[in-house]
Amino acid sequence: MIKNKNTYTFPFNTCEIPNKKGISQPYSVFFNFISCLIILYYLLITTNFSSKLLLFSILLFELFHTFCHSIHLHNYSQIIITHLLAYFVNFCYLFALYNYSNKIPNNYTYFSKDIKSKIPLIFILTLFILLLFINESYNCKKMLNKYKWFPFHILIEITAIFLVYNICTIFSKL
Repeated sequence: MIKNKNTYTFPFNTCEIPNKKGISQPYSVFFNFISCLIILYYLLITTNFSSKLLLFSILLFELFHTFCHSIHLHNYSQIIITHLLAYFVNFCYLFALYNYSNKIPNNYTYFSKDIKSKIPLIFILTLFILLLFINESYNCKKMLNKYKWFPFHILIEITAIFLVYNICTIFSKL
C-alpha cells in the first residue's frame, strides 16, 4: 500500500497485500511463473544465438521478478539487481536486433510483415502496463479500501503475460 506517492519500493507497495507467512504475494507469483514458463518454452525452441541470449536475459529478469514477489529483502539489493537485469535485457535487445539486421537499430523496416504486425500490439500492451502502474501508484489505497480481497497488481502481471508471449514469438523467429 502506498503511504507516500513519492516513495515506491518494489514489490510491497504493489496493490497486492502481502502475506505475513509463506509466499508474500502468491497471485503475482503465480502469473509471473506462467510468464517464466512461456519464456522457457521459447528459449528452448529458439535456434538463433542472439535471440536465445535475449530470451535468457528476459527469463532471468522474470525469475528475479517472481522471486521479489515471493520474498522481500529489506534492503536495496532487489532494486540494484532489478536495474542490472534490466540493463542486461536492453543490451540483449540491441544485440539481437543488430545481429538480425547488421545495422544499429533505429527503425523496424527490416522486419518481416508478421513481426511488424506485432509491434503495435507490443507498444499498446507496454503502454497499458504503464497506465496500470500509474493507477496502482496513485489509487492503490482507495482500491484496496473498497475491495480488500482483490490483488489489483495481478492486472499488470496478467497483461505482462500477453506482452511476454508476443515478444517471445517475435524474437524466436529472428
